[in-house]
Amino acid sequence: MSNGMVERLHRQLKASLTAVISNNDWASKLPLVMLSLRSTIKQDIECCPAELVYGTTLRLPGEFFTAGKSVPTDIADYVQRLKQHMSSLRITLPRQHQRRVYIPKQLSDSTHVFIRRDNVQRPLQPAYDGAFKVIKRDDKTITVEKAGKTDVISIDRVKPAFIEAYDQPVHTDTAKTVESSKRQFQSSTTSTNTSKENPVTTRSGRRVRWPQRYVAAIFY
Repeated sequence: MSNGMVERLHRQLKASLTAVISNNDWASKLPLVMLSLRSTIKQDIECCPAELVYGTTLRLPGEFFTAGKSVPTDIADYVQRLKQHMSSLRITLPRQHQRRVYIPKQLSDSTHVFIRRDNVQRPLQPAYDGAFKVIKRDDKTITVEKAGKTDVISIDRVKPAFIEAYDQPVHTDTAKTVESSKRQFQSSTTSTNTSKENPVTTRSGRRVRWPQRYVAAIFY
């Protein structure tokens, strides 16, 4: 609860300083702002903070002067201070809301694109939908095929999708490599079968019989 009260006081203090400062001179305006906060009546306690501390209200600057008493004013000094204050004021330029958007180079010739979701994302929800086939494109928009219909999307909401082409024809070099692999496999299979059909014998003609537990490891 105390943290909430401190945060509310800070928010009110910042709002009051923002309303009176003009050239980052908040330190000179701080006493006047604090005086207004201490003299303002709180609705919940029906009194001001100064009454809780001192038992009475503070005397405001306007109460120091009576209506019938004339206050001497140095016109030259007032004009000089007014000129200095007006010269310190600066025109607040409007913010540049437009931001530069990065457009990938691959977007000019990509066949499919992903479309960014601009709504509020739930946890673990993908940021892009797609990929969608590109039908037409120009400098600002891209027309895609979406759910059997055409949809025009702004170019800053899409990014290129790199789709793997499964239906491409097999090149000659690849076919030769596959054929060579088949021949090597057939040759190894033939040699294995030949070794099985021709038993191994010694010089004296005695047939060598391998243990059954080693046969699979040798021939397979």
